[in-house]
Amino acid sequence: MRGGRGKLHSDEKGKKNRLTKKEREAFLINDYFKEILVGLLLGDLYGRKKSAYALFIFKQGLINKDYLNHLYSIFKDYTASGPKISNNPPHPKTGKCYISILFYTYSLPCFNELYDFFYVSGKKVVPINIFDLLTSVSLSYWIADDGS
Repeated sequence: MRGGRGKLHSDEKGKKNRLTKKEREAFLINDYFKEILVGLLLGDLYGRKKSAYALFIFKQGLINKDYLNHLYSIFKDYTASGPKISNNPPHPKTGKCYISILFYTYSLPCFNELYDFFYVSGKKVVPINIFDLLTSVSLSYWIADDGS
């Protein structure tokens, strides 16, 4: 099973409202998606917990647009909108302005387990059980995401 997606409610103007708790709880992630997320979390994927549920932010330099679009094609059912271009403030060391492309997921309870493995007191760590989490799929996405 790829994952469940609840329907979004729309207001009279067609704007998307928040997912209900029941809709959030209907989302699932299968083992294959978990393997991908483990690799990405070892790389550049950033997690954040909004209230009780975790979300993930996928962000790459514009030069990696095709790769980010590939990730979006995998996780699009877990997002409210597609990738967006972001102009970042000047880099503190180089002073250069970099352009990024990013998308983020809904805040969902199905992401909490992985978030809790990789974040301790809000700080990203390598989980103590990484040996149990790392697979060939995870390794592939880790290398693709952060291959340097």
